[in-house]
Amino acid sequence: MNLDLIRSLILIVPLLIAAILYTVISGGIQFAKLPLIFSETLGAIRERHFGSSGQISAYQATMIALCGTVGTGSIVGITGGILLGGPGTILWLWVFGVLAMALKYGEVTLAQHLRRIYNDGSILGGPFLYIARGVMPNTFAKFLGAIFAVLSIIAAFAIGNLAQISGATTALEASFDLRPVFTSLLLAIVVLVIIGGGATRVARVAQVLFPLMLAIYTILVLGLIIKNIAVLPSALSSIFIGAFSLKSAVAGGGTFAIISVISQGFARSIFATNAGLGVSSIAHAQAQVDHPVRQGFWGVVEVFVALMISTLTAVAVLTVPAVWQGMQEAIPAETITSAFRSLGQVGTTFNDQFASLGTGTLAVVITLFAVATTIAWAFYAEEALGHLFGDGMRWTLRLIWVGMVFLAPFIVVEYTSFVVSAEFLLAIMSIPNIVALFILMPTVQNLTRGFFRGEPYQAPDMPNQRTTSLDAYDSMEFNLE
Repeated sequence: MNLDLIRSLILIVPLLIAAILYTVISGGIQFAKLPLIFSETLGAIRERHFGSSGQISAYQATMIALCGTVGTGSIVGITGGILLGGPGTILWLWVFGVLAMALKYGEVTLAQHLRRIYNDGSILGGPFLYIARGVMPNTFAKFLGAIFAVLSIIAAFAIGNLAQISGATTALEASFDLRPVFTSLLLAIVVLVIIGGGATRVARVAQVLFPLMLAIYTILVLGLIIKNIAVLPSALSSIFIGAFSLKSAVAGGGTFAIISVISQGFARSIFATNAGLGVSSIAHAQAQVDHPVRQGFWGVVEVFVALMISTLTAVAVLTVPAVWQGMQEAIPAETITSAFRSLGQVGTTFNDQFASLGTGTLAVVITLFAVATTIAWAFYAEEALGHLFGDGMRWTLRLIWVGMVFLAPFIVVEYTSFVVSAEFLLAIMSIPNIVALFILMPTVQNLTRGFFRGEPYQAPDMPNQRTTSLDAYDSMEFNLE
């Protein structure tokens, strides 16, 4: 039994069922309430909705989550999906992604509802807590939550640290001929400075870093698409034709080919949005909001943004057929780089320089994505470790984390194989979270109904939470200025 089949059985099928069910129990919230969701989130970024607790704003929490969700996988990973499954992969990425909005909404709502709030105002929340507190209040639930915490720490080092930094140093070496030993050392110092400041510093960096790299990448990708605008209609049509074609980039044909394309699309969507994996809800649990459902809205937005970036990458690659057609054995990182190198036309100095600018900018963007993902996953690992052993080991983890950032280029020898193994580890990590999502479905349904009926929210242990004066929160600043 190969890794793809195992991944489908333990990850894709259960999450697809869960995504459909969460769409139903939420009343199709990603469709029926979409205008409200955008008005309450992106339309009210500069408004401060103070809840009873929380150290960072809803927007800042979402920026941390997006930094952890949108990594090099949204560039290199999507390209790999096209190489393996063909253009049709993208349609199935969209299908699961739209359903996954409700799934992410449920995860975020649960993380907010079942988080712990301490006397100093600090927050701890995420799957390890909503599993331990919500699934069933017994030793087995606590054990299941601890298993998730352990696996998330291991996954953080693999996919959130080693894979990201290795991808960044490789891109920098290819574009600027910079030796990995120097770039990884510089990145290690930068990461240490950021994560050393805890959740508030990570949040402040994330709220600036993510919009910046999103803007740069969008401009770069649109430049490539506009340059190849004549090919755009055929590129878009190939997505829909390829989704149901009996022939695909993968080996085999007929029904097998279609199933393989669907599997690739769903898998890319899961790893591009992190929906169902649970980890990004660790960041959302930190937000200061007056109702868990309100932060759940930001979960929908998180998936929407991740899908937008993945779509931009896919369309850009598809408009340069020469770099992906018949190239299923190609390396995704080299394929996406070749696509952006086509911005220039070989033969003139100016266009050669323009092509170099495209690949150089791409390398910088990949590095920014890698740093953003690394600081977010460092925070996730810290919170998981805090759940297991308390706050006393935070600095130990930070120092180990930074050491692994420096060593990443030397540990990850073959990038593609490493990422495949790391994604398999994420699939294993998600099992406790998937179990919790099914069991806690009624909780999300009740919270959703209560919110839209205007019922006042009462946290499970609210009487024990109000041990810190609310005056302390009035003096905190959560705006973007």
